[in-house]
Amino acid sequence: MNAITSSRSRHRFRLILILVLSVILVSTLATVVVFAMKPSAANPRFLTTSEAQLVATSRFQNFNAGTREVELRVDTPDGIITGRGYFDYVTGAGLARFTSSASGSTPTSGGVEPPSTLIWWTFDDMGELRGGVPAPELSDAIPRLDIDAGWVFSPREELVDSPLGALLTVTAGYSLDRPDNPKLIEQSDAIWLGTGADDARNTDINVQLPSADVARSEGSIPRENPTIPRVEIDAEGMVWRIEVGSGAHGTGIVTYGLSSAVTIPVPELSADTKKTGGIQE
Repeated sequence: MNAITSSRSRHRFRLILILVLSVILVSTLATVVVFAMKPSAANPRFLTTSEAQLVATSRFQNFNAGTREVELRVDTPDGIITGRGYFDYVTGAGLARFTSSASGSTPTSGGVEPPSTLIWWTFDDMGELRGGVPAPELSDAIPRLDIDAGWVFSPREELVDSPLGALLTVTAGYSLDRPDNPKLIEQSDAIWLGTGADDARNTDINVQLPSADVARSEGSIPRENPTIPRVEIDAEGMVWRIEVGSGAHGTGIVTYGLSSAVTIPVPELSADTKKTGGIQE
């Protein structure tokens, strides 16, 4: 990887945090409704050397895994959005089938198929297949993404102010073709929040990511900040869960599954293809 690519990759990591912070700041100013996040450690602390090593490896592990199964969930005042699909960290694209339910119900309550849609996304662009209810199965959509068959595409900047857009952006950005700098992570304001809650995956640590790509100030105190993503990582440095913020607009969680041989296609999108309209939530 050359110096330009490396610089862009690290800028991407910082940009993810800035985008999420912007989303939650707007939400918090609008109302004081706050959604419950997973309980964390009673005494958060800065990371040890070994813990920083795991965090530094985690994005590379996603890249090395190729395609991973993903389950996504966003809780909002209006209801619940859930999705199941794949993210291909080689092509840099994901595809998931989403369903939504009204507040007070669940995506499968009532015995009726809830509204569904397909969403394709990269770090820079997101598209939604509209007009089909229910949406096609993933197995039918993956081999060839027909961008002329009812898809509406929008750039990231138009969608990241929604909780689903923020979650998709973080999912797409959690990959790098080399490990991050563990020393810089150890010196940052990243904090340990306890062990992971997923006993089946044997997740080793729950970490609040750094808020910036710089060393923390001398005398800093570890502080939890719900606007910054939290990740659960196992003893091999593999990430299994990412939680994105809390605020009036909702809380987003992506849970990773196993690696897959599925390849997500990346169609060529022209400027005319990207239409304003955004993802419907």
